[in-house]
Amino acid sequence: MIDKKRLQTFDLVKFIAIFCVLWGHIIQFICVGTCYENPFYQKIYAFHMPLFMAVVGFFAYRVLSASFIDLIKKKITQLILPGLAYSVIICIIMKYTNWGGVFDILLFSLWFLKSAFLSLIIFYICAINTRLRPYFIVISLIVSQVVYLYQFYLLY
Repeated sequence: MIDKKRLQTFDLVKFIAIFCVLWGHIIQFICVGTCYENPFYQKIYAFHMPLFMAVVGFFAYRVLSASFIDLIKKKITQLILPGLAYSVIICIIMKYTNWGGVFDILLFSLWFLKSAFLSLIIFYICAINTRLRPYFIVISLIVSQVVYLYQFYLLY
């Protein structure tokens, strides 16, 4: 077995980001009134998802060794299918508890996985062609600012 050395700094960064996600969601549910005025909530939500995306971006260079089709297959398996499975389970629960909003759950739950998927695909397209890379990067940055689905404009 090949022993890959882990970057413990990134494990710590991921731990901090996960802790912030959990703490932010706890604040949402225990806060009296609106949570948006809570100073801890504001601080956490100012950085935790961009921090996750920065970590994803740091390791994104690894995708360049795969073909585009292999990348799509791998990232659908890693990012989209788990999100879809979770969404289906939640939809089944919602059907029997009358929570409603099944379509919204399928479309918007685990939005950050879908945003990571889109970001990796665009990164691949931009990075694979070295001659046109500067143009692709500029175009992708402009396009990212008009795609509001899955908060892509904030996380790309």
